[in-house]
Amino acid sequence: MFKIAGKALSPDDVVLLPQYSNILTRKTVDLSQVLFPTTHRRFELKYPIISSNMDTVTEYETAKAMSQAGALGILHRYKEPNQVMKWISSLRENSCTAIPSVGVKENESELARDYLNRGAHAVCIDVAHGDHQLVFDAIKRLGHVVDQLIVGNVVTVDAATRLCDLGVTCIKVGIGNGSICSTRVMTGHGLPQITALFDVSQVKKRYPNVKIISDGGVKNGGDCVKVLAAGADIVMSGSLFAGCKETPLLEDGRRGYRGMASREARQAFYGKDYQQVPEGESFADIPEKGSVVEVVEELVMAIKSGLSYSGASNLEELHQKATFYEVTYSGHIEGTPHFKLRV
Repeated sequence: MFKIAGKALSPDDVVLLPQYSNILTRKTVDLSQVLFPTTHRRFELKYPIISSNMDTVTEYETAKAMSQAGALGILHRYKEPNQVMKWISSLRENSCTAIPSVGVKENESELARDYLNRGAHAVCIDVAHGDHQLVFDAIKRLGHVVDQLIVGNVVTVDAATRLCDLGVTCIKVGIGNGSICSTRVMTGHGLPQITALFDVSQVKKRYPNVKIISDGGVKNGGDCVKVLAAGADIVMSGSLFAGCKETPLLEDGRRGYRGMASREARQAFYGKDYQQVPEGESFADIPEKGSVVEVVEELVMAIKSGLSYSGASNLEELHQKATFYEVTYSGHIEGTPHFKLRV
């Protein structure tokens, strides 16, 4: 018999309550975040922002720019391994963080080891449904390097616990929430992101060192603040960086943005005969929006401002102090620019 588990909330369904603040300048707000704090490969991000591992968002140039801006770009997995190896080497030579992605096929576990041996700081096991036996098998094959993995995506504390029990220390959260994701339309599954983060973050009661990446669904700085307050340690986005001058072009040379489960992306990687039901959309000829650094700087200013409204000087304090209110549709509209000139 089916059950109704409860109400689920997205960023537009909630607002953060302003609180007493003694932060005299937002410049003092610390957004730094340490990934893999218990391993020898630990590294610090100045800003908790990641560009998505999508083939129209993060390749070498984007990853380099993100790292130099104090953030992080995760390389997508839809490229020949030899090319990814070259990216990893070049990023390391430029003192930039290098994190490539793999799938769950047996040969990709060996590929993950090769990437780490080449100098990758970590490897992202990137699948749409992270609470899956094939993912668990891939983690087990990686054995002693499991604590250098980013794994996802999941939306429940039970799924996160299963990953942590296997030694995973960094988890991506988000199913069906991306701006060009159609998973919920095609499959009926997923969970609004605020509720997903509330739930998954409960895993920290048992595994306090685990890091949670909120993957997708943020439209602006305010959404970034909300997902961080809801339990995320880091925000990942594709749409906010799509169109930056460092992002890759489509096969025909146009600037585009597409989900990695879209028909266009799958056919480009697997061939024209790929016929699986798509779970993503694809767009071409999107406008260029400037540089990665400019986007990161704008997001950082918005996030620091957001923390100051909650009286939080760092992300740990935000997690402790944040208070949410659920808002009505009218309340959401009230909180957006809505001036209309009367004539």
